[in-house]
Amino acid sequence: MTKTCPECKTTLTDDALECPACGALITGAEERESPEHRDVEVLMSAAEMHLERGEYDEAIDRCTAVLQQDPENAAAHIMLGDIYAEQERVQDAARWYEMALEIEPDNRVCIEKLENLRRTLSEKDDDSESTRNLGWFDRFVIGRGFESSIRIITGASAAFAALLIAAGLVSLYSHKQPDQAVGDSYPPEQFSYPDSRRKPVVVESTSAPGGLLERADHEIRLLRQLNDNQLVYSRRIAVDDARVDPRGKVTLIVTFRNHGNSANREEILLNSGAVASAGFSVNPQIAMINVRCVASVPDEAGRYQMDLVFVADVGRGSAPALKPNSTAEQIAPALKNQWWNPLARS
Repeated sequence: MTKTCPECKTTLTDDALECPACGALITGAEERESPEHRDVEVLMSAAEMHLERGEYDEAIDRCTAVLQQDPENAAAHIMLGDIYAEQERVQDAARWYEMALEIEPDNRVCIEKLENLRRTLSEKDDDSESTRNLGWFDRFVIGRGFESSIRIITGASAAFAALLIAAGLVSLYSHKQPDQAVGDSYPPEQFSYPDSRRKPVVVESTSAPGGLLERADHEIRLLRQLNDNQLVYSRRIAVDDARVDPRGKVTLIVTFRNHGNSANREEILLNSGAVASAGFSVNPQIAMINVRCVASVPDEAGRYQMDLVFVADVGRGSAPALKPNSTAEQIAPALKNQWWNPLARS
C-alpha cells in the first residue's frame, strides 16, 4: 500500500517522518520525535561510543539512565550484555541477554549473542576438563606460542632465585656464632579462620571497590541459590554478594540490585523482602539477614553512578510477613533499623 501525505496527498517513502512538499508531520513521527525518545537515542548513542572506546563504566551509566526512563528497552539490555561480554564477565552478560529476550523473545541478534556466549562457556569447560587429567608439569607449560615461553622462563627464573636464596641461607647458617641458638628466630605469623572448614576462595565482586573479595565455598553456593530462587528471579533481582557473619554464623549479609539498577523506594522494599525470604528458605540456620541495596543515583554533577541506597535487618520471626503478594507497606515493618540514602527516589 502506497504511503501518502494526509494533507497534500504527496507520495511518500515508507520511512518518511514528514512530507517534503508541505512539511506535515506523518502519523507516528510525533512519538518517534518526542523529547523522551530523543533523550533515549542520545543516551544509547553515547553508550555505544563509550563501549567502542573501552570506557565500560561510562557505557554502563548511559544504559542505566536509559532503563530508568524506559525499563523495557531491550536494546539497552543487549548493550549491557555486550559491555559485560567485552569484560569477559560471562555470567553477567548472559543474565542481561536473557532479560532482553524476556522483553523481545524473537530478537534474533540477542538470541545469537546468547548462543555464542553459551558456546564459549561450553568450550572453556571442555578445555578445563581436558587439562584436568594432565600432570602438573603439562598443565604448567600448556599454552600457545609466546604465553608458553613466558611461563617456562618465569618458572625457570623462580627456581634459580630459590636456589640462590637457599645457598645464601646455608652460607649464613654455616658462619653462625657459636653462642647463637638455632631456635632464636621467630616463626612466620600463622593465620586461622574461626571455622577450620572455611576455605577462602578469591572471586570477582561487582559490589565492592577493588573487585576482589574472599568467599567461602558455602557462601558461593549460597549466592547461586539466591540468584536461582524463583521469587528473586521473577522480580529480576541481581544478588551480587552473600556473606555469613563469621562471628556467630547466624547472620547473613546480602547485597542486591533492582532490575535496571532502579533506586525506587517501593521497589527496594519489595525486593528486600523477596531477598530476605529467599535467604531464610535456602539456609534454615540463618536467624537474621542484613539486606543491602545498591542502585544507580546521580552525583552532584548529575552523572549516574552505583552507590549504596538502603540497609535494613530482617529477623526470621518476620519471615511470615514476607509473602510474594505482600505490598511494600506490609513488608516495611519487617525491615528493622532502616537506613536510606537521600538520593533514593520515593
